[in-house]
Amino acid sequence: MDLIKHFKDNLIEDKSEKVCKGKFFRASVNGFMSADGTYTYQERMKPLKRMSCSGCVDCGWIEDDLNESINNEVFPRVKTGIVNGAIYTLAVTNISRDWESGVVDGYELQFVKYRQK
Repeated sequence: MDLIKHFKDNLIEDKSEKVCKGKFFRASVNGFMSADGTYTYQERMKPLKRMSCSGCVDCGWIEDDLNESINNEVFPRVKTGIVNGAIYTLAVTNISRDWESGVVDGYELQFVKYRQK
């Protein structure tokens, strides 16, 4: 009996510890002119690994989805203009569901400015 109680307590404890923090990115905006006169403007989103979730069921698919969408030249939108040095998180928007089954069949990823509490 004590072994079963210990096993149940450990299962409950493990579930409460696993809280998804999400994925966070720091924005970097820069522009420069090369020696041949080409003007380059860059917007970069660098992942913040210490602040982000290490990967769980809730957010583990995000990196794979980002890679796939970028390879297909579909980039996540930014809700407002990118602010250099600001922290952003990814939000799932424009969710569409199959009308018969209710299963999600489409969505978009969007960078949203993170507001610390």
